[in-house]
Amino acid sequence: MSPDALTGLLSRSELFPRLQASLALASQYNQSFALAYFDLDHLMAVNDNYGHVAGDGYLAAVGDALKDTFDGECYAARIGGDEFLAVMPGVALEQALARAESVRKRIDSHPLEVVKDGVASSLSVSVSAGIAFLAAGETAVNVDDLIRRAYGSTLRAKESGGNQLRVYAEVEELDPLTGVTTRAGLLARLDQCVTAADRSRSAVAVISIDIDEFDMINRQFGRFTGDEVLRRVAAILNGNLNQIGTIGRYGGDQFMVILPASRSETAFILAEEVRKVIEDTPVPLLIGEKKSQLAVRVSGGVAEYPADGSDWRELLRKADEALYRAKSQGRNRICLAVSSQMVTKTSHFTQTQLEKLAELGRRTGKSEAYLLREALDDLLRKYDR
Repeated sequence: MSPDALTGLLSRSELFPRLQASLALASQYNQSFALAYFDLDHLMAVNDNYGHVAGDGYLAAVGDALKDTFDGECYAARIGGDEFLAVMPGVALEQALARAESVRKRIDSHPLEVVKDGVASSLSVSVSAGIAFLAAGETAVNVDDLIRRAYGSTLRAKESGGNQLRVYAEVEELDPLTGVTTRAGLLARLDQCVTAADRSRSAVAVISIDIDEFDMINRQFGRFTGDEVLRRVAAILNGNLNQIGTIGRYGGDQFMVILPASRSETAFILAEEVRKVIEDTPVPLLIGEKKSQLAVRVSGGVAEYPADGSDWRELLRKADEALYRAKSQGRNRICLAVSSQMVTKTSHFTQTQLEKLAELGRRTGKSEAYLLREALDDLLRKYDR
C-alpha cells in the first residue's frame, strides 16, 4: 500500500485499517473521537473551465492544508476524487472544530492560480466539511456509521451554500414532518451502500416514489391535508420496507427507498405492492360537516447499481427518469429504468474521437456511454431555449 500519489496523504486502502484500529483504541481507553469529512466545492466547474491541471492543483492545496493541520495521532487521508477524511482520536469537539475550520479558512483565503487561454488569474476556491463526534464512552459506533454521519453533515453544509462546517446531530437525520430519513441522510446511506456493493460485488436498488397530483391536493384541500398525505405515504413505506431498506423523504412529495443487496426485479415487485397499499388506503377528510375520503396514488421509478449507473449520482438520475416515464404514461404505476443501449459508435464518430473518448473514460473513471450522455444532455440544454 502506498500514499495517495497526488496529495501525499494516506490512500483509501491505507486509511480504513488504521481508522478501525484508532476507533477501537478510543473505545478501549474511554476516549472521545472525531471524524471530519471534507469535500471540495465546485471541483467539476474548475475542471471544466480551467482543465484537470487546475483541478489537481486544487486537490493538492487541500492535501497540503490537511497535512499541516493533522499530525501525530491525528491524521488525514484522501478517500477518492475530491473527498478527504481527517481522524482525530482523543480530542474535544471544540478542538476538532478549530482544526477543521483552520483548513476551511486556509483554502478560502488562498485563491488558486489558474491559466485560461494564456491569461493567468486567481480563482476563489473553498471546501465544505462535516464532523461526526463521539464523546468518551460513546464510541460503540462502527466505522461505516461514523463516516455516514460525517458525510451527511457535509452534504448539509454544501446544500446550505458550501464553504462551511456542520456537526452531525442525530435529530437532523429525520424529516420533522414524516419521521423518515432526510435527503442528506439518504444520500449518505446510498453512498455507503454503493461502496459496500463494490466490495462485495453485489447490487443496490433504488425506488424513487412521487405522489400523483400532489399540487392539486394542496390547492383543493389545503396544506394540512397535503401534510397528512405525506405522513400517510411515509408511514406505509416505513411499515412495509423499513426491515429491508432505508426510507426517506428526498424532497417535497418525493420519497426514496434504498434496498442494499437487491436487484431491480425485486425492488419493482416491492414498489408495486406498496403502490397498491397506498391506493387502497384513502386519507379521511372532513369537508364542512361531511366526512369523505381522499384516494392517494403514487408513481415510481426503479434503478439498480451497477447495472443502471456507474455511481450513485447516475443511479438516482436513472431512477428519476423511470419515475418521469411512469408519470408520462398515465401515473399510478411503477417503471423500471431503461438500459441505455448505445448505437454503433463507429457509425457516428471518427477514430480519433473514439480514442480520445476512451482516454477520457480511463482518466475520469466514467464509462464512455456516461460521457456521451453527459455531452448530449449539455447539447440539449444549450438549444432548449
